[in-house]
Order: sequence, then C-alpha cells, then structure tokens
Amino acid sequence: MTNHTNTRICSLEAGLSSKQKDKIKIVRHQVEIALARTYGNRLSPIIVENLLSQVILNSSVLAHLEEVAVDEIPTNSKGWDSLAKELAEQDELACRNLDFSNSSLKAELRAQAVAAVQPSKRIAMARAGTLDTYLDECVIGELERRGRQ
Repeated sequence: MTNHTNTRICSLEAGLSSKQKDKIKIVRHQVEIALARTYGNRLSPIIVENLLSQVILNSSVLAHLEEVAVDEIPTNSKGWDSLAKELAEQDELACRNLDFSNSSLKAELRAQAVAAVQPSKRIAMARAGTLDTYLDECVIGELERRGRQ
C-alpha cells in the first residue's frame, strides 16, 4: 500500500461519524468472511488486513457509508464473495500472494505424486519422457478434485 493510499484511507476514516464507523465495521467483517470463504488460507493474514483497510476506497462501500444508494453493497454471500474477489484481483500484493500459494500447493502435490510412483516405474517413465506429463496430470487432477485451479 502506498503512502498516498494509506493517507486516503486515514483521511476517510477520520471523517466517519459513529454510525458510519459501525457500518464500515460490518462491511469489513463481511468482506473478511468472504475472503476466507473464497481463498481459504491462501491469502496471508497481512494481505487480508491490507484488503480490509482498503475496502473503504471501494466506490460501492463509500456510497453505502454516505447513504447515497441503498443497493450498493451485497446482500448475500455470492455478492460478498464477488466483492472480495474484486478487491483481491485489484491488489498487486494479493495477486502475488495467491500466485505463490498456488505454486506452493502445486509443488507439494507434485512431490506427493512422485512419491506415489514406484521407483522402477518412475525411472522407466523418465527414460520414456512421460514422467513430467504424468505428474502434471496428477497435479491438475488433484486441483480439480479440490475445486482449485
């Protein structure tokens, strides 16, 4: 988060009435739940904290706080999940964190797939040039089974 962004957040929060502070607290709680539901533990806590502080910069949240429009914030879990995805996709650090988490998971699944193949079969597949393709298919299959890709 840049200094400019941090200054904007602090300025907006400083100008909130007590009623608006209660509203932003509720919004941040819903976004935190949606981030957990959408990304599980793939986002580090510091990234989640950063996204929660930046939620006040979202135009629909600002409209809700200022009571400009009633329909601006989500009313169901799908809507909150969509807002959480939007926030994460717009944040470069969150995208990098997710990419790293996915890379770590893929490496872990690949290691498990290698360990599951008998050494003699693994050597034969490596000599035939099919080991990497097989391992990639195992990783993709496991990711699909888990609902992540």
